Amino acid sequence: MPDRAHIHALMTEIGPALELAEVTEFDQDNLWVLVLRDDVVLFVDYVPEDRRLWLSAEVGVPSPADRFHLYELMLQYNARWQETGGVRLVLDGPEGGVVQAYDMPAVGLGLHHLQNVIRNFGDMLEGWRKIVATAGAAQPAGSGGFQPTMMGGMIRG
Repeated sequence: MPDRAHIHALMTEIGPALELAEVTEFDQDNLWVLVLRDDVVLFVDYVPEDRRLWLSAEVGVPSPADRFHLYELMLQYNARWQETGGVRLVLDGPEGGVVQAYDMPAVGLGLHHLQNVIRNFGDMLEGWRKIVATAGAAQPAGSGGFQPTMMGGMIRG
């Protein structure tokens, strides 16, 4: 059974294993902040009652003109949970900020599996950040629709 000490040990090891820029622990909140390449920030919350880890990261805020089409794409992406391994995209408040999220069982979690999940999560985050940042540019003049390539990829390790 995982306990906080086990998760703490994994978070202590994950920094050197992935050559992260920084790992900061917020003990009372069961939260770790991981700084990946290029100052990408990933939040890891441990929920002891559920024995789960919740990973999240800010993707970006789409321009008002691109929101509808991007939100439509996000809904399509979330519906493909079997292909994405359960990674989902959510809105963080009324201003339209997009957050990438993933939850996973902490039971039986080892360093190798956690490394794979974090690497894949970071790669998917990079892809979604590009989509959000270039949503308007990806739309040909007069096309009336935002049609980027569907993001694929598995988060499972």
